[in-house]
Amino acid sequence: MTSFRLVPDSLQNREPFVRGRIPVSPLSKALLNGSTVFVAESKKKTWGSLYRLAQSHSKRARIKSTILNGEKGYIIWFEVVDR
Repeated sequence: MTSFRLVPDSLQNREPFVRGRIPVSPLSKALLNGSTVFVAESKKKTWGSLYRLAQSHSKRARIKSTILNGEKGYIIWFEVVDR
């Protein structure tokens, strides 16, 4: 039998624990704080790490290709996932 202990019901209202490491890059911090960012187009750029970052923080990454002030690039933001 596994051991357990009783805790106060008030702990149910705590913020959920986020898995993964604490982001260190300015881009990751900006996205997690709810900012919309523009990243200039670069070859062989993959967005898999941003999708994983968003998923580990219960968010969804959104990326759109666009032209801003004559420069090709991507608009990126995170949305909260409704569960």
